[in-house]
Amino acid sequence: MIRELNPGAREAQPSRPESPYASAFETIASELDHFQQVADLERQEAGRLTSELLRLPRGRRSLLAKNSLKYQTLAICQQLVVESHRQGFEAPAESLALANLALVVAGSLSEARYSQGAVEDLKARCWGQIGNARRILDDFRGADAAFVVAKEHLERGTGDSLERAWLLSLAASLRKDQNRLDESKKLQQESLVLFGEVGDCHLQGRALIKMSSLHTLEGEPEKALACLGMGVSLIDVAVEPQLALFAAENLSWILLDCHRYAEARAALQKARQILSGLSGHEISRIRHRWCEGRIEMATGNDWRAEQAFLVARQGFLRCNRSLQVAEVTLDLALLYARQGRTADMKQLVIEILPVFESRELHDDVMAALLLFRQAVEAERATLSLVEQVRSRLEKLQVEPRQAKSQLDAVSLS
Repeated sequence: MIRELNPGAREAQPSRPESPYASAFETIASELDHFQQVADLERQEAGRLTSELLRLPRGRRSLLAKNSLKYQTLAICQQLVVESHRQGFEAPAESLALANLALVVAGSLSEARYSQGAVEDLKARCWGQIGNARRILDDFRGADAAFVVAKEHLERGTGDSLERAWLLSLAASLRKDQNRLDESKKLQQESLVLFGEVGDCHLQGRALIKMSSLHTLEGEPEKALACLGMGVSLIDVAVEPQLALFAAENLSWILLDCHRYAEARAALQKARQILSGLSGHEISRIRHRWCEGRIEMATGNDWRAEQAFLVARQGFLRCNRSLQVAEVTLDLALLYARQGRTADMKQLVIEILPVFESRELHDDVMAALLLFRQAVEAERATLSLVEQVRSRLEKLQVEPRQAKSQLDAVSLS
């Protein structure tokens, strides 16, 4: 029924036939107003309820998400996805648990309360985040499978360009880690275009920063620097401070590779300032020490370099990052070879090789490390040989992951 704003005034005017569309549009407007009020209320409550849910043990979280209506809201599901993404590299197992919990919530959403398209979009985002968490955990077969499901939900969704762009960007990261760089660049470029079309400058900047990593892997530092600079100019640090940290870290490593050591040191200091305002981020703190060691070694400060490498190696061991442990170990070996410290190099082999042999590493990684061991034991570990082995490991940095994915490329085009 049409609401009368001034009934008396209407009675004083000549009667006119009511438009056949007026009632329908009035109903639509009323429904939209109602849905907006519900959405606003959900957003206001989502923060508190999400925190409340996450304080519980993992098993109880899922149970409540399935059975308690107060947790079954679109806003809570969105917050869980955001939190899963934030955990990322620092706590990948928790990131995966949160993404799975978000999917439980998405599967419990009321059809009477939310449109089917919106729920499908949300399920696509949940599965995309599950794929991203699996990628970080080196489960590439599982990541591929998750992106296949995400694409299916996306196709049943609203057709929202932002959701599509987000999924493309996550899939690009998987392809990068699988060393399928051409595919990764294609997906990342598509996401960049879509982020631009919807006018999201922050996500455009995020895509450019990720694109800079691809240029680095392809040995194009100048392109990487240009991409990184454009990306940093677009991101909103308040929205995603860890992205600014990631960019500053990448900048220091790129400048180091370009032998621009003073600039690399300044970039590392900037990253440290950002890191000081963030909690957690243990891997970033370890990588800072590693990068610091590389800069000190390149500039002739051997003692400082050694201390930084020792701290970084112990940190990567603690976090079960075997490939990074291997790389830092070879940095130490390079330092010792330069100083003629054969006994210290032998001690490295005694301490580290059993650690690598107890873990599943790619055959080429183990071959490089065994070459290093044989040279050390025969006291033929020259500076040139250690540099060759280290360079070989750096080239293999993404190749161990390539063999773990058995599915065909996910086409999101």
